[in-house]
Amino acid sequence: MKSDRLLLDANVLLLWVVGIVSRDYIAQHKRLEAFSGADFDLLQEVVKSAQSVVTTPNAWTETANIVAFGVRPPLSRLFLEAMGIAIQQWPETYHPSAEAVRDYAFMDLGLSDVALLLAIDRDTTLLTTDAPLYYQTLSRGHRAFNFHHLRSERGLAG
Repeated sequence: MKSDRLLLDANVLLLWVVGIVSRDYIAQHKRLEAFSGADFDLLQEVVKSAQSVVTTPNAWTETANIVAFGVRPPLSRLFLEAMGIAIQQWPETYHPSAEAVRDYAFMDLGLSDVALLLAIDRDTTLLTTDAPLYYQTLSRGHRAFNFHHLRSERGLAG
């Protein structure tokens, strides 16, 4: 998967943040039960193949809300520190919430996912684990990859 700009959703960001701290924590995180260290390795390959990685403030906020879910300090602090580093390295694309709520997909997808849709341009490919977001992106003529499909191609999804 080659991309000029890779746009990451909150679920992919969560896998990235936890995996950066330690691949071993992926299997232990309540919101990442379907993933493993091998999935993180695949994600790293995809991220490294892109010329740049971008996301949205909405996706980071969603990630921040779940990254420390059920995790106590000091581990929760490590996750938040890793997230802080990534936030400083990867630029954000912003669209006002007022614009997002006017999009016809808002009622089905919600604010965070519509903000991702609005951030996609001809040089951007979305990477998501969210099937409705994936199909909505394709229906608008944009490029997207469902991370679960990539996992299946590698024999990682069960």
